[in-house]
Amino acid sequence: VGQDLQQSGRIAAKLMEAIAPKGEIAILHIDEKFKNAIHMQEKEKGFRNYFLQKENTDYNIITLKLKRTNYEIKFTDFLKETPNLTGLFITTSKAYQIAQIIQETQQNKISFIGYDLLDKNISYLNQGTIDFLINQNPKQQVYLGISFLVDHFVFGKEINNATLLPIDIVNSENASYYME
Repeated sequence: VGQDLQQSGRIAAKLMEAIAPKGEIAILHIDEKFKNAIHMQEKEKGFRNYFLQKENTDYNIITLKLKRTNYEIKFTDFLKETPNLTGLFITTSKAYQIAQIIQETQQNKISFIGYDLLDKNISYLNQGTIDFLINQNPKQQVYLGISFLVDHFVFGKEINNATLLPIDIVNSENASYYME
């Protein structure tokens, strides 16, 4: 039960193409071991594939992996080393950590897409630092997962191998509807 992660990455790429000026886009993986995090790998794969399938693109896509320790210093150094950075795609729910640094250090607007409707992420979305959040709808995932288990073990129903949920795009204009 969840989203098609590659498609989620493709949607983030299409949004980024619509809002980011030509230049460098960074895919940031924060605070997880990338080789063990299939969800981050699949999102990045979808994001990159979107741009690879374009014939003419003026974006250079780079990947940055940040660990919990010293992520502030590493990302601040990355900003200094990447003056043509026009977009950020955060593959985890930690977008707020990067948004805080962007607010403190950046003069120019960087297009910014992240995941999950955490209060801190919503705050930066409403302030305009984050442009879009992709909602993975964890409550519905849990609800459906438990419902499927009950249907299977109590009522003997077969369970589908996969149930894919819609990919919700949240911006400052519709965020309040998701928070009720």
